[in-house]
Amino acid sequence: MDKVYQAHLLSVCSALGGFETVELSNGESVKKYVIGDECYDCLKDLKKFLRQDDSNVEKYVSRSLGSWMIVQKDLIPILIEYKNDEKISMAVVEVLVPLTWPIEVTLDEIKTNDQDIPNQIEYLESYKEAMVSTEALDALFEIIVKPLSVSFHDRNYKETALIRLIFTLIRNLLCIKDKEASVLTSTDKLRRSTLQERLMIKLQKSNFIELLLSFSGSLDESEYVEWNMLILEIFYYMFIGRDPEEILSNKVASNGHKVTELLQKEQRINSIENKKRHSRHSRFGGSYFIELDNGKKFNFLQSNAINLSMEEILDHNKKTKAKIVKKDEKYLYTKRITDEKALIVYKETIDSFIENCFNTFYISIKKDFDMQRTKVREKDYIRFIWFCSFILKYRNYAYEKASNEDKVKYSFDNINSMLNVKGLLFIVYRLKLYQDEKKWQEIGLTLYCLKYVLITLHGMNNSNNEEYKEASKNLQHNIYYEEETLNIIISLCRNYKTRNSNKVFLVNLIETIHILLKMLEKFSEENKYLYTRKQKNVKKKNENEESSLMDDEEEVTKKYYEHKFHFSDVEQRFASDSIINTYIYCLDDYQTMKESTIHQITKMFYRIAIKCGLEPMFYKLSVFELFNRILSQKDVLPKTTAYKELFDFINYIVNSFFIYLEKDPMLSISILFQKSKKECMEIKYGSEFLDNNKELEEKKYNSDDELEVKASLSWNEKLSVAISLLKENNKEQYIQWIKDLLSKVAETRDVINYKNGENDQSKTEKQENVDYVIEPENDDQKKIMEKDQQLRLFMNLLNFKEIKEFETPENKEGNDNEDNVELTSNNIWIVPKEYTRYKLIETRELILRYENEPIDILNKKSASKLVKKIKKRGQRKRVTRKTDSKNKSTETIITDLSAPYILDEKDNTSDDDSDDEAFNEFLKREAELRQRTSEKHEKLIEEENEKRSQASLKKDKILKNIESRIKNKKARQTKRSKKSSEVIEIDDDNNNENKDIQMDSTSQPKKKLIKHNKAPIILEDDDYDDDTNNISSQQNLSPTSVNQKIGFGFESDTESDSEFVFKAQNALASSLVNEKDISILELSSFNNNNNNQDQNSMSEETLNKDSSNSNKRKIDENDIQELENDIENIQINNKKRKKMLIVESDSENE
Repeated sequence: MDKVYQAHLLSVCSALGGFETVELSNGESVKKYVIGDECYDCLKDLKKFLRQDDSNVEKYVSRSLGSWMIVQKDLIPILIEYKNDEKISMAVVEVLVPLTWPIEVTLDEIKTNDQDIPNQIEYLESYKEAMVSTEALDALFEIIVKPLSVSFHDRNYKETALIRLIFTLIRNLLCIKDKEASVLTSTDKLRRSTLQERLMIKLQKSNFIELLLSFSGSLDESEYVEWNMLILEIFYYMFIGRDPEEILSNKVASNGHKVTELLQKEQRINSIENKKRHSRHSRFGGSYFIELDNGKKFNFLQSNAINLSMEEILDHNKKTKAKIVKKDEKYLYTKRITDEKALIVYKETIDSFIENCFNTFYISIKKDFDMQRTKVREKDYIRFIWFCSFILKYRNYAYEKASNEDKVKYSFDNINSMLNVKGLLFIVYRLKLYQDEKKWQEIGLTLYCLKYVLITLHGMNNSNNEEYKEASKNLQHNIYYEEETLNIIISLCRNYKTRNSNKVFLVNLIETIHILLKMLEKFSEENKYLYTRKQKNVKKKNENEESSLMDDEEEVTKKYYEHKFHFSDVEQRFASDSIINTYIYCLDDYQTMKESTIHQITKMFYRIAIKCGLEPMFYKLSVFELFNRILSQKDVLPKTTAYKELFDFINYIVNSFFIYLEKDPMLSISILFQKSKKECMEIKYGSEFLDNNKELEEKKYNSDDELEVKASLSWNEKLSVAISLLKENNKEQYIQWIKDLLSKVAETRDVINYKNGENDQSKTEKQENVDYVIEPENDDQKKIMEKDQQLRLFMNLLNFKEIKEFETPENKEGNDNEDNVELTSNNIWIVPKEYTRYKLIETRELILRYENEPIDILNKKSASKLVKKIKKRGQRKRVTRKTDSKNKSTETIITDLSAPYILDEKDNTSDDDSDDEAFNEFLKREAELRQRTSEKHEKLIEEENEKRSQASLKKDKILKNIESRIKNKKARQTKRSKKSSEVIEIDDDNNNENKDIQMDSTSQPKKKLIKHNKAPIILEDDDYDDDTNNISSQQNLSPTSVNQKIGFGFESDTESDSEFVFKAQNALASSLVNEKDISILELSSFNNNNNNQDQNSMSEETLNKDSSNSNKRKIDENDIQELENDIENIQINNKKRKKMLIVESDSENE
């Protein structure tokens, strides 16, 4: 820094003020800080200096202010003494915030000489200690209360900025890390190693924690939403490095506890080393020599060589490279709490947050993430994930230890905002994103969060509440339904590299896999019908007409396919050599590893070796070397269940290796190499097992089945797949035969002449190009062309056509009749005449290209996986049932509908000739049956049409006669009413009744009916004119009796005979109703019994008696009988027609 600039900065700092002795009212003298006259301007100048310092990497202003202790001597005393002065207090806060800002530098910046990082960190720790040891936090709380007391709508910009500045200052203080203290550290370092705990106690006393909790619980309101990301940072730095188990243990750790752990670890290692040392009383100090097979001798001067193995003696003087020990995860490190008061503050804060704030806090933060607001930074995602994992871990441990009354505070309802589908998708999405960006620390933390989500779901599933169980099952189904989740975890384990991450990440990954597989296995057992969805990228080519085929644009579209879930398939996916290497690398620290991790590794080995049956995957030299070390230390290692399971598994693998070694001595060489699943099966079951599987795969495609390439590929890609399929099955001679065939056919085709710019051939050229018949050279080649599906697929892709020809056998004896000659079918392949010479040559060159350079997709998958069998439709089956004399039904299933006509009893012989004769006879009978059926069908149609036409004519004639009668009747009534001078006497009752009827008839709407008095008896005769003479024309009726003596004739040409008969029947019934004395005749049918006839005759006698008095109409009994007979005939004809239609439909079905 320039000396002039430094002097100017120093003069500004000295003008802030200083301590002066002030006498109080009681006469005591106290030192009090008094600001200068230009204090406010000096604070503004310091703010400008610090703003300029942000652009400099050296941070000259910050370092100078730190060395002069301006914060401790000036700024904090001003803040405490002048907290009621809004201008001064806000200016002090504006200077404190940049001075306490956390240092974020990379490794390259630390290596530069211009940086003074240790001194800057020292200054920050001194600022934090000064804020904790004074009443500065109390003053800050009194300052922040004033703007918070103003309502949100009345609050100005400065008041809002002051709230943000104070929260930022709290965040900066929490962000400053404590020093790591050891047993031999000084008192100052030991005091500064617990600054975070003292800060938490101070925040509790100054009521800042309650203020932060109230803000967190109110983030669903618009007044507090703008502070959500800042509050997230405050809680993140507040709990980072704290272990939930320690907070819940209520036991304060001390440095002695840490020393005890180190001593136990050292004692375990020393016990292993002591075993290798010589006896304490042995005075043997001689030398040893080792003699090799070739006669060479090596001398060793080691007193403890007698207790060592040969390898340890030889490696004793070798220099080993120091192992690179990676630091722990920056998000998952833990630091013990040494102050009991701080432990209580941590516990009360986290309990209050879970019970009252978590759901609101989570929803607010997640909403900003989904909407991608500008205030959200990339670091906020991983901080949010860590904090959620901390809450879930704390809740799980607290729920297990809490009593039944306290379990309400840790209920699943308090964290239900995270336990939903969107919350799970958020974690999986961030895990996939970090995997693509290769951020290994973020991947480890996201896995850590996913692990505790799974543990929480497992706890919900084991609870007694049915709602929790149902919610857990639904969430688990959403996790397992997406196969992408399992793929991410498998790829992380398979692609693990030691240089990218440390053992903490690996242990976390192994624990997550163990929990996931355990829950998935239980869930698959409870749900038999479980499906998963798999994502597949499909490429579509958009061909550009202007550009060539090489410039085609490809569009990648995502498609999802569902398939049934099998847990054994998941276990098979973990059975790979890379995953075993990852677990072996983690097991290398078996001496210091947790027992739970030992159990999880052994369980995965059990799944691969026992359940998948792949023990030979462990037959490797590196694996046996580790197993040998573990067994050699069996007496020293803990006698726990986890280690016992590991010892049993090692013994099983070693014993099985020696069993297979006796069968195949070459297995001792294969331990130097990795083994695939196919090689493991060959070691266990021999090469015959592979040969049998190969035969089964060949039989998979039946000779009658056809193959096809998947439809998502283009024609060129399909052709390349077909060529690769032939090469995989060692059928290169077929490819060469097709190439020779194309060259041969090209020589027979003429070259196209381009005349007048037209791409057309002349007429002579078109006549010369004919279909080329591919003639097989021998019978073997003919069978191959008919039966080999792979060759047929290749020929179909080349657009060769297969034609079936029928030929008559030559010199067939005994076939004098040409109709009895049997035809033989023959399949031939042709090259269509549309194939020009240029196209044939181009196709041959394309085959040569794909034969040497297959498409890219074949590098990932074999050609056999891109080919599928064409599904054939099954034959329809017809079931016929027969009943015996004992009323027992039997079912016979007939596959072919014409099967009963194929063979008779006389033709049921075993010879092939008799079968052929029966088949020819069947064809003849079937042709004759079809001819007879068609002729019969045509006749029935003609008869039916003729009957229908006659019936329609009769209906028309009847209706016309009825209309003419009505007209004549109306005309006669009008004449009679004019001439008649007599009055008809009608009773009062009838008169009133008729009046009512007349009113009803006039009020009713007009219908399309033909009304006439005294409905005539309708006969099925051709002459209807004489019927009018039977009606008593001398009877005069008033309109009031129209309802008793009226007939209806419907004007319809489309009504059926049954409808017409029904209407005639109603008309007859209404005509026979008398006004007083005659009861209504019940004509339910015209086939009446004797009682009905007697009743009709009695009604007729009463009708004849009263006719003389009332001039009523007299109905002749012969007329009724004739009408009944005619209607009966019509009904019989209808039944006959229906039977004919049924027979006709049956014949059509046959």
